[in-house]
Amino acid sequence: MSSLYFPKPQPLSPLPTARWKMEINEATGEFRYYQLQKGKKKPVKGVELSESIYYWWFEYLKLSDKYQRVCGLDVQLTSCDESEYELWLKQYGRELFDDFGNIFQYEGGEGFWRWWNEHGQWLFGIKPMQSLDEFSSVEEVLEHRDLIESGAVKLVALPTTMTRASLQRRLAKLIDRLVLSDEDEALAKYHPFNVKVDAESLCTAHQAYLMRSEGHSNVYIGAYFSFCAEQQQEYLRDGRKRGETYDAEAYAAYLRKHPMTPEKDDEANERQEVVFFMDGDKRAAKKNYLNVKASRLVAKAEENIRGVEEKRFPVGTPKRLVVGKSSEKKS
Repeated sequence: MSSLYFPKPQPLSPLPTARWKMEINEATGEFRYYQLQKGKKKPVKGVELSESIYYWWFEYLKLSDKYQRVCGLDVQLTSCDESEYELWLKQYGRELFDDFGNIFQYEGGEGFWRWWNEHGQWLFGIKPMQSLDEFSSVEEVLEHRDLIESGAVKLVALPTTMTRASLQRRLAKLIDRLVLSDEDEALAKYHPFNVKVDAESLCTAHQAYLMRSEGHSNVYIGAYFSFCAEQQQEYLRDGRKRGETYDAEAYAAYLRKHPMTPEKDDEANERQEVVFFMDGDKRAAKKNYLNVKASRLVAKAEENIRGVEEKRFPVGTPKRLVVGKSSEKKS
């Protein structure tokens, strides 16, 4: 059977037996994956699980309380009432379950990989005759004999003895004479809704959503994705107490105007002559920034949960986001 084509990078097996490796492409600076076969590097298609939107499609569907109920989990619906759930079940839920199955039976990376081989690749893949990224073998051509005979697919022979320029001219003439079908381009059953959304941002939003579910505040979440552990404490501490860490920017500005040797710097610190703690106004402004950042991350996750429930994934951050108008904790 011929391999499938995926509109976005497909996941690679997380199993140790997969034996794929990763290196940096010096020409582009991008990561590429390969397997060693007879001492030679053979490129492999795909990316690590966390870098594939198909993995996050699976993980975001797990966050849906509606889908949790479809799979038999005992959950209290928080995203809708019972009548809305029944409507969703009729419109999307049953079909989603028929396609994705009980995804809660599959845990961790290895569980996802089993689900991918049993379900996922067929939901997200397109038959290769619809892709133009590689040449087809004789076996692959014969698999699609019906499409060729019906005229839905055209074949062309490209002699390898001709120059590239000659081939390009001949192909251009053939394409000009080609009569195209009125039918839409073939899409996967579950096709990426917004191809501009990247896996990294989906991962970050997913983490933020889980942290919110665990009861963490917006400031904690925003600081987690912005600062190191020591800096996080400056924004999480009680605002009525004096600061315990430097305002690094103010301290650096002072040193630019008052050059000091390391010895003089240490002496000044011991005498508490050059100590800059973060003032209340700056700290409040930064906390507000962290609150907005966390709210956007969580809102993006919630929007993607709603999207995946309706066969729309991935989606971006909602354009309209009002911070501080909900029951979310700010600090």
